Amino acid sequence: ALPEDTQIFMLDGGIHNYLEWWSSHEAANKDEQQPIWQGKNYVFDARQSLAVSDTGIASQCERCHKPWDQYKKCASKNCHLLVLHCDECSPDAIAYCCSKCQEGQLTGLCLCEEQRRIEEHKLITVT
Repeated sequence: ALPEDTQIFMLDGGIHNYLEWWSSHEAANKDEQQPIWQGKNYVFDARQSLAVSDTGIASQCERCHKPWDQYKKCASKNCHLLVLHCDECSPDAIAYCCSKCQEGQLTGLCLCEEQRRIEEHKLITVT
């Protein structure tokens, strides 16, 4: 949860449109200020993310905590969660989000998805 004094702003047209605008704006005005968006925007295609420039890695491997920002899909056939596992932690590109998925005994929701839904419900029901 964010602190109460956190200011959140909505970009008119969304982050994707802002990133496209900034890329064309930046080419024309290289000496101007830095973009207000820092980080990467996840996209649902092979690119995985978009950024205004090479902003570096904004996240880390969920196992070893090394800087990492390339998602892999959980290898369990019943799970569709995306995980951040670096190539050293998942050298064969097979990644699992939790032990239940890795053991292959998934009959319902995996532990990660159960926890995500619990947290999401807490956020929705807080007044």
